[in-house]
Amino acid sequence: FPVTIILPYIIDTNKTVALVDANGFAYYATAYPATNQATFRGDWSSASYLIGQLYTFTFNPGEPILKSPTQGGFVVAPTGPMKVRRGRIRYKDTRILDVAVTMDNRDTFNYQFVSPDVSNTLTNSVALDDGEFSFPVSGQADNSVITITNNTPYPSNIVSMSYLINYKPKGAPWR
Repeated sequence: FPVTIILPYIIDTNKTVALVDANGFAYYATAYPATNQATFRGDWSSASYLIGQLYTFTFNPGEPILKSPTQGGFVVAPTGPMKVRRGRIRYKDTRILDVAVTMDNRDTFNYQFVSPDVSNTLTNSVALDDGEFSFPVSGQADNSVITITNNTPYPSNIVSMSYLINYKPKGAPWR
C-alpha cells in the first residue's frame, strides 16, 4: 500500500525523491508539485531510511599541473606541452562514478565505475568500494576537459586524482 512521507522542506516541482533503506537499496517517487510530500509503495512506518530530492553531483578537476620536487616540497614545473595519457581517481566508500573526457574538436568519451559487488542478495545490502579507477584521456592537457558526475542517491567520495603524462619543456626535443 502507498505511504505518503512528509519532508521538512519543499521539493522542487516534478523532481524525483529517493528513499534509501537501511540496506542501501533505493526507491523512487515523483514529488507532488511544490509540496513537501512524496508517496512510496510499502510500509515504511517502522523502517530506517534516508530520504531526499535527487541532484547531480558534478566535479571538474581542471587542467593538470606538473610539479617538480625541491628540498622544501614541490614547485610548479616550467611551461611546456603536456600530453595526458590516462587519469586515475582514488575513491573511498563509493558505489558509482561517471567520467566524461572531452577534447577540443572531438567527441566526448564516457567511462563509468560501478562497485564490482553492486549488491548482495544473501545479506540484502548494497556494497560500497575503496580503490582506484583509471580511464584514458589521450590528448593535450590544455585541450582536455574531464567531468565527474553522479546522479544517484549513492555516494562518490573522491580522495585524489592523478595523471600519466608526457611532458616536454619548451625548447626540448621530443624523444
